[in-house]
Amino acid sequence: MLSRGRTRILMLGTLVAVLALVLQACGPAEQPTAVPTKAPPAPTATAAAVPAGPTAAPTVAVPTAAPTAVRFVTPTPTEKEPKYGGIAVIAGRADPTAGWDYMRDTNYDIHQAGQPIFGTGNLVRTCPDDPYARCPGLAESWDVNSEFTVWTFKIRDGVLWHDGRPFTADDAKWWIDLSVKGVEGRRPSNTVTSFGDFKSAEVVDGNKVRITLKTEAPQYLLELGHPTNVLAHPRHLMEPEIKKGNANVAPLDVKLVGTGPFKLLQYNKGSNVSVRRFDKYWEKDAKGRQLPFMDGIDFPLNLVRETQVASFRVGRLDGTGRGNLIFWLPQQVDTAKKQFGDGAAFWPLITGGRNFGFNMTRPSVFSDVKVRRALSLAFDRDEFARITYPDLAKALPIFFSGSPWVNPDYMTWPGYNPATREKDRAEAKRLLAEAGFPNGFKTELVCLNNWLQDCEWAAGELRKHLNVEAAIKVIDQATWNERRCKGDYDFIAQGASVNAAFPETVKQNVVSAQTGACANFYHNDLAVDAFFGRLAKARTVQERAKIAQELERYIIQEKVYNISLATNVSPFATRSYLKNIRMGITDARDYMTQADVWLDK
Repeated sequence: MLSRGRTRILMLGTLVAVLALVLQACGPAEQPTAVPTKAPPAPTATAAAVPAGPTAAPTVAVPTAAPTAVRFVTPTPTEKEPKYGGIAVIAGRADPTAGWDYMRDTNYDIHQAGQPIFGTGNLVRTCPDDPYARCPGLAESWDVNSEFTVWTFKIRDGVLWHDGRPFTADDAKWWIDLSVKGVEGRRPSNTVTSFGDFKSAEVVDGNKVRITLKTEAPQYLLELGHPTNVLAHPRHLMEPEIKKGNANVAPLDVKLVGTGPFKLLQYNKGSNVSVRRFDKYWEKDAKGRQLPFMDGIDFPLNLVRETQVASFRVGRLDGTGRGNLIFWLPQQVDTAKKQFGDGAAFWPLITGGRNFGFNMTRPSVFSDVKVRRALSLAFDRDEFARITYPDLAKALPIFFSGSPWVNPDYMTWPGYNPATREKDRAEAKRLLAEAGFPNGFKTELVCLNNWLQDCEWAAGELRKHLNVEAAIKVIDQATWNERRCKGDYDFIAQGASVNAAFPETVKQNVVSAQTGACANFYHNDLAVDAFFGRLAKARTVQERAKIAQELERYIIQEKVYNISLATNVSPFATRSYLKNIRMGITDARDYMTQADVWLDK
């Protein structure tokens, strides 16, 4: 049995991809915080040693100098002593959906206002100082057996819910079971795949939770500690409601009681969220200083980009919101930089990637792979990337460009290669004719309201090049979540490519409906699930990369279950006096608790 208090799980891949993006965006006057270019050496894989990272990392070039053109910069780390006090004003985008329930939705609206209340992750979380590692969260340490099937977490002493009740091992077990199994009238969590090939959870020795898996999972903490898998369900408040018959009780129904650094002051639907310091929060920073530093945060909610930008420029906001629709356009960044100089920072946040998924479980035109392939061949991914965000957005399959997981030749694939664009579109027309649709067909494209511009572009391309009429069905976030998780669509706009930072975390995006129904496409192909069984047995980056690349080719090229277009880049802004702000690297939803952020004014 090995004891762990911190695990650096891999992670050269996305480091290189995102570091390259940031370096390209940063100028010589102000460089980003230093990040490692190599993963540390891993222990020799023996029965007594858990391989916490790769045994050998592939050589990947990292830019050593930034171009002179400057738009985005990241603040230089400060050596100043943090100050306590003050209330930051950081814009939100919209009301958190699904009653603030992370089991039902994981978008930026829930995370921006919710992480200060509930914290990030669960028993484990992304390390505060290393986005490529998992650190203790509500558990202070863990043990794992030599087969990687039994993980035992020691619950941290002194953690309190905001109403003063201690957080216990029984609370953790109840949350795990609710996430994985649901209850009558309540389906499992959207993030059920984060719990792996789950067998059972039990409380042992009073203050420990033991998770037993059916199969080995040496990279289990990557999955469990995913930033979307947030523990936001107080057993002592929610279990009585469930016993009364309220199976779908949500955090909002019990007044948003969490264990995070801030507690709810007020929430006015459609207007604002205000949180204030929780004086009994458990966490201290690396120097032993009690967190949080700030007295609180106010989140005015506004879905209009121009309003957020104007409010920031006149000093009403210390920071703008994150996510689609409200990100800063290049010309807005340039204008604001002239106004503020070093007084503001602009962050090139990667918030995922746009893709379109098919449902292969019910009869439709998309049951035929020739039709799916034809639609994929029709799109100009480079054009979509330019429209999405000039110079920063990149065409992608599943994994990010530059990582060891992505197929290095993907830009030569049909549908990706600019040099074969016309040939690909001719092939698309031939495939449609062969499938029985020489004059195109009509279908419905289910589209989240935040993504309407992307859906309109896609529908226009299909009409222009294939005579396919995709009528756009615009729906809200809650309806979109329900329809995608039930497979209530033939053709749907999707996001969440940001989960593809690691092979293991992409699982929730691609597995079969039997394993996790809320994937980017709906299918019963157990061959997809089998890739993750192989990944669990892999011990090196090279082995994992080979399997990841096979999975990517299988989904995108061979079966065409999903049409992936390009990354989404959604820049946000902060004033430079807002210290310790961090941008999520392996996932855009990391680092939003603001526990160690402080105001230098």
